[in-house]
Amino acid sequence: MPSPKKYKKITGLFERATGGTDKFLNACWDTKYLATTDLDRARHEFRRLAKQTLAS
Repeated sequence: MPSPKKYKKITGLFERATGGTDKFLNACWDTKYLATTDLDRARHEFRRLAKQTLAS
């Protein structure tokens, strides 16, 4: 079972990802839709969004 410290890290990531911007959530939605037509490009976009979120 993960330690409480790891749960805090995960919680912090979710808060950063969803806490401030509708732009981020819209980008996630667009990328999920993109996955139905171009899976490779969608994977690239999800990785880019994750890196962008972690960097902020």
